[in-house]
Amino acid sequence: MSVGTKRMRLLHTLLLRLIVTCGIWRQQHVHSIDVNEYKIVDGRVNNMVNLVKRTCICLVWQSDEFPCSHAVAAIWKRKLEPADFASVYFRKSVYGETYNGVVYPLGDKLNWNVFEDLMNTDVPAPNNRSSAGRPRMERIPFVRKVRTQLRCSKCNNFGHNKRICKNRVPMLWVHHSLRR
Repeated sequence: MSVGTKRMRLLHTLLLRLIVTCGIWRQQHVHSIDVNEYKIVDGRVNNMVNLVKRTCICLVWQSDEFPCSHAVAAIWKRKLEPADFASVYFRKSVYGETYNGVVYPLGDKLNWNVFEDLMNTDVPAPNNRSSAGRPRMERIPFVRKVRTQLRCSKCNNFGHNKRICKNRVPMLWVHHSLRR
């Protein structure tokens, strides 16, 4: 298996996981406008996809440089591979080149070459404006709740309630309407 095939499978798997896990997988109707332009009807929303310019109206493809679900639907309509439409920065070789170079430390602060006009520039403090709304209270620490004992309302003893009371109730406590 060649490196290109492995890369394609990896990107294809990544795309499928992205579509399924993000809840994007819906029934999308793909209508061809041109060879490279498609109209994707996703529920009530119409999205336009251009495969040559790698654009979609939802702007996800442009911002992430990774095909959105609408673009994937259009790509699959043309029976092409979505991994070919991902940016080159998602390829393993390019990713490895990112960390290939050497990063040299700056050294002592006295040896830095700083322009004179930057040396005298004061950097203003950040704006520490409080956020809108009521300020958040500190969390109340957990306090163990003391469990109260059950008390029977018939016999006035602890440990059970009147529903399971087995004690005989004295006649004085019986309601007067029950006496006959």
